[in-house]
Amino acid sequence: MSINLKNITYDMFSSSEMKEDIRYIETEIVPANTEMKQIIENTPHKIIVKCNALGSDLTIIENLDENDLLKKIDLMIIKSYDKSHQQIIEHLQLNNFIIEDTLIDKPNKVHKILAKKKQ
Repeated sequence: MSINLKNITYDMFSSSEMKEDIRYIETEIVPANTEMKQIIENTPHKIIVKCNALGSDLTIIENLDENDLLKKIDLMIIKSYDKSHQQIIEHLQLNNFIIEDTLIDKPNKVHKILAKKKQ
């Protein structure tokens, strides 16, 4: 299977149509690198990550960067608050990503960041 990253948009990953399929499960919170390392090492496909963890987004990006996993991701779609979005963008740019940053909720200062790995 081949994925053309040039045509991917943030809206393609909206979860609004999945609301009726919501199920509740018990979860455990672990550092991002714990799960991502396994996924990255065990797939031959391009890695696409959607991060919709407002308030924890910067922590997740820093964790992936510190563990050399950020540079192995092909595309990231991130929702972030104004207070952390510039730091997130800096991490992504240092790891060779092209950034599209859009303010999507002006009153709450929420940004959508679409980061594509430079080819």
